[in-house]
Amino acid sequence: MENRKPPHPLGQAGDPPREPLSRGVVIAAVMVPIVLVIAAFGIYLAVSGGADDEVTFVYEVTGVGATADISYNLGPSGLSRVEDAPLPWQKSVTGSAQWASISVSSGTGGGTITCRLLLDGKVVDQETAVGFASCSYAD
Repeated sequence: MENRKPPHPLGQAGDPPREPLSRGVVIAAVMVPIVLVIAAFGIYLAVSGGADDEVTFVYEVTGVGATADISYNLGPSGLSRVEDAPLPWQKSVTGSAQWASISVSSGTGGGTITCRLLLDGKVVDQETAVGFASCSYAD
């Protein structure tokens, strides 16, 4: 029976020294995973639609009175106000925001007032109340 020693993990004393890895191999070893992560993120955004997809919100206000005071916004773009808006009232806004809101109060004639908020043609919130109503949506 022959007496064999397992090979030493770093090589034997008489083995020739290993060549160091070239700079190109090191750069490739670092860059390939980075490129793969960036590509995967791009695919995720393409499939999920990304944050910059434009959507259309439609704000609607109806009521028994003749007018209403209306405040609405689309994301962080700022608040818009319409005072004494004749009813029924409707406003369509297209943008890339992921939330919207509207609040209304009865104007001339008082009484019941309704707000509706639609996202791409589908009702996402609706409220009917006496004097004041509000609707909102957040994705």
